[in-house]
Amino acid sequence: MTTSRGKLILSNEDVSNNGMEKKALTTAESVRVVEKHPWVITFPNHEGLTFLFDPLERKRYTLNLPELVGTDVCYSKDGWLLMRRSSLVDMFFFNPYTRELINLPKCELSFQAIAFSSAPTSGTCVVLALRPFTRYIIRISICYPGATEWITQEFSCSLGFDPYMQKIRSNEDVSNNGLKKKVLTIADLTSSLLEIIMSYLVLKDNIRASAVCRACRKAAEYVRVVEKHPWVISFPRHYGVTILFDPLGRKSYTLNLPELVGTDVCYSKDGWLLMRRSSLVDMFLLNPYTRELINLPKCELSFQAVAFSSAPTSGTCAVIAFRPFTRFIIRISICYPGATEWITQDFSCSHGFEPYMHSNLVYANGHFYCFSSGGVLVDFDLASRTMSHQAWNEHICPYIHMYNEEWFSLRKRIYLAEQKGELFLMFTCSSEIPLLYKLVSSDWEEMSGTTLDGLTIFASKYSSETRLNVCGMWNSVYFPKFYGLRCKRSCVSYSFDKGRYYPRKPLPKPSRFERQKDLCPLMSLWIEPPS
Repeated sequence: MTTSRGKLILSNEDVSNNGMEKKALTTAESVRVVEKHPWVITFPNHEGLTFLFDPLERKRYTLNLPELVGTDVCYSKDGWLLMRRSSLVDMFFFNPYTRELINLPKCELSFQAIAFSSAPTSGTCVVLALRPFTRYIIRISICYPGATEWITQEFSCSLGFDPYMQKIRSNEDVSNNGLKKKVLTIADLTSSLLEIIMSYLVLKDNIRASAVCRACRKAAEYVRVVEKHPWVISFPRHYGVTILFDPLGRKSYTLNLPELVGTDVCYSKDGWLLMRRSSLVDMFLLNPYTRELINLPKCELSFQAVAFSSAPTSGTCAVIAFRPFTRFIIRISICYPGATEWITQDFSCSHGFEPYMHSNLVYANGHFYCFSSGGVLVDFDLASRTMSHQAWNEHICPYIHMYNEEWFSLRKRIYLAEQKGELFLMFTCSSEIPLLYKLVSSDWEEMSGTTLDGLTIFASKYSSETRLNVCGMWNSVYFPKFYGLRCKRSCVSYSFDKGRYYPRKPLPKPSRFERQKDLCPLMSLWIEPPS
């Protein structure tokens, strides 16, 4: 038995050798891969009948598809059809075997060729319509399944493009003399079209796409959006001096704000601070960069957490004060910039809310949230002023409810943060590993360096921020606690990729006194940096 260029050849000796021929044929058939040939599909335009024809078996089949009456076929790929109705502007995808139909937005502009990249259910489908507007101007429109409109742009073609004879081709085409002729690749697309494509990619895919070629890198870098990281703001309690610290640039700045003498910080959001005077009932909002100050009505009732939804100049700002009055009653007070009083209401919590250990308040999608150490999430709907709650027995804070003599006297905290409407929950206990979860479909999923996708959490006692893909800070949590000399100061952080804190205390293990130090000092929190 011999082989030649991948083909199996049997000699007469092999055939008569104890059935070796049969075994060889069985082995060859088991690994043989034969591509399926396509069938012909035709539309006779009467009563919705569609014909399928197998050219190899020479058999014809009939499909009754009334959805296709009065339509024209435009393209076919991966078992799907791209159809256009007689109105000429209404288009849709159609699977003739499952009869699944996916509408596209109206295409008001005419075109001479149209195609799509993959099955519309693949998640990567792009539809492109092409029209040579003149010999030297080409108009291209693109859209995606689920989009509401087409994106259209015109491109110049200095070589001249025949507007009456063209087709959308694959990467290689066959010329008249039978030789393969290379056509345009992605690197040959105009910078404007590449920028449109890159703008639809998340940052991780944007970075990967930038490695394809020089043109892709230039387009990817042009549209790449990187979020600004927050800074630490701290109040040393003397002479109204406020310190700003950039944890990435490791630089400190000083603000002289006499308005803050004798005040305590309560919350920060969108570059604004919520402050409380020593009288405990007088509160105000302050922008430390513009020094704009907005007083709030007196808050006579005590509270354990307070927050506001947006900048007080936005017109939609709401301030809420939160206090678990008892284990089963939660008191919530609301006011708005310009209001003359707080509106207070009590809500029942049948699951029981731990009044002495809970997270900060966080605002997302019109709701304020707070999580207790007993595994109860309180949800306050700002529009309807109603409260609901949900409990998870498996997500009580382990550092509090699991007996461990070593954890007993250590500082413990619960943090709640949001990223584009999604909630993140974190438990910390001194230098123990932070436990991080994400709320997905009414369940908390534990997160790790492989599932964070570049998320950074900036945690503090009063408010917590999140950012995506901040260079040098990926998949980490940062605390507003400084370490190092003043000229080389940095913030304490934990990397989920490395599984360690920075700085890491050298052996021997840190003393109990050192471990009791709080990662979130009372007079420090995160704030948007100055623009």
